[in-house]
Amino acid sequence: MGRLDEWCDDNLQWLHRTFGKENTVSAVLHMDEHTPHIHATVVPIVTGERRKAKKKQTEGKRSYRKKANIVRLCADDVLTREKLVAYHDSYARVMEKYGLQRGVRGSEAVSYKPLTPPTRWPM
Repeated sequence: MGRLDEWCDDNLQWLHRTFGKENTVSAVLHMDEHTPHIHATVVPIVTGERRKAKKKQTEGKRSYRKKANIVRLCADDVLTREKLVAYHDSYARVMEKYGLQRGVRGSEAVSYKPLTPPTRWPM
C-alpha cells in the first residue's frame, strides 16, 4: 500500500470513528490542487433530546418534552464550535505521522487552514 493509500485509509477511519460509519455518506480523494485532499460528506444523525430544548428547560421556559431516545437529523448538536475545535485536534493527532500540523487555534485569518501540509506528498 502506498503512502497516499495509507493516508486515505486513515482519513476514512477517522471519519468513521468521529461521525460513525453509518453517517459517513462519501469521502472522495481530490487531486485537482497542489495538495491531495478529501471531500467528505457526513449526515449529522443524533439520538436524544435536542440540546436547545434542554437549555430552554434550565432557563425556566416552557417546552414540550420529546422522547429521549428519538433518532433525528441535527447539525446544531454535531457541529458546535467546541466540537469543531475537538475535531480539528483529533484529526491533527491522527495526521501527525504524515508531517501535518494543526493550524493556529483561534486564528482569525481569512484563509484559515487547519493543517499545514508537507512541501511534497510522498506518492
